Amino acid sequence: MEMKEVIFSGIISIIIAAITGWISGKQAYRREIKKSIYEERQKLYIEIFSLLEQLQYRPYLIYNYEQFIQPFRLIKTKTNLYASREVLAILVPFNDKVMTLWNRYSELFDSEEAVKELQNRQEYEKEINGTSLEQTEWEFQQEADHYMETNLISRDEVMGFLNSLSTQIRSELKTE
Repeated sequence: MEMKEVIFSGIISIIIAAITGWISGKQAYRREIKKSIYEERQKLYIEIFSLLEQLQYRPYLIYNYEQFIQPFRLIKTKTNLYASREVLAILVPFNDKVMTLWNRYSELFDSEEAVKELQNRQEYEKEINGTSLEQTEWEFQQEADHYMETNLISRDEVMGFLNSLSTQIRSELKTE
């Protein structure tokens, strides 16, 4: 009987050690995943702030594809992957507003149709009024500038958005 008890207690010890090891491994894996996500979130949030803070002092930047729209679109993919629901709830409406303004501007002044419209207008003005191509192009640019000027996101709105975002991010990252 003693031999069976020794073997049984050995098997029990091995089973308990295996279960304990499996649980510890699973917890360590989860901690590493959470740590990795936390680090990615932290990098992402810094990237978002670096880009969006520029709007406080350069509101026309939302109409610059290379300097703002393209990086903003690239961040969106990472944001959907790493950002919390709460941060997304703040970012999505702001993103929608920026993209709506950009898309309208792009359609009106920076698309193939806009170029065709300018060319048609130049031909018409030249034939009817004798206006030079440069004059018509200048007027078209004035319209684009006026659109941008009347459709900016105000500095106060950007600051309010950034304050809401920073409050949420600080509570998430526990950096208050």
